[in-house]
Amino acid sequence: MKIGPLGYSRRSTIIVNQPDLVRHVLLDPQGIFPKSDLMVNALEPLIGDSIFVSSGATWKRQRAMIDPALSMMRVNRAFPAMQAGVDACEATLEEAAGTGAPSRSTWR
Repeated sequence: MKIGPLGYSRRSTIIVNQPDLVRHVLLDPQGIFPKSDLMVNALEPLIGDSIFVSSGATWKRQRAMIDPALSMMRVNRAFPAMQAGVDACEATLEEAAGTGAPSRSTWR
């Protein structure tokens, strides 16, 4: 599915799987793709008015500040550390699944 509804509930939620459409939604040039109020309400107490929950002018200012950190060169340099973190998390989950014991988070 390139784009379509995600389940059926009181809320209208769509999933976007086509790269050019994902880019369009993330860039949101017309400002028509607001962040979910459920996501904002859940994250804002933890992370404040950060780029993950902000929108409009606040989001644009925050995005401009982090753009240099998101350059391909920097992402390529940081990727091995991110991959190692994901691998360690996956190993912890696999170990917990193998024992049948509940997982205790070691990712603090």
